[in-house]
Amino acid sequence: MATHEPVVERELDEPHAGKKSSPKIRLAKVSDYAARVKDLKERFPRILARLAE
Repeated sequence: MATHEPVVERELDEPHAGKKSSPKIRLAKVSDYAARVKDLKERFPRILARLAE
């Protein structure tokens, strides 16, 4: 499974010109998303396996 961390690190390194969301908030959203995906995988492994085909 591909992780989203490298994308986040790249975003954190870029200058935030005029952006209102702080890097910490964005990082929290990504980790929350990752936790949700993990929860869905545990609940619906067959459905996700079919979607991944």
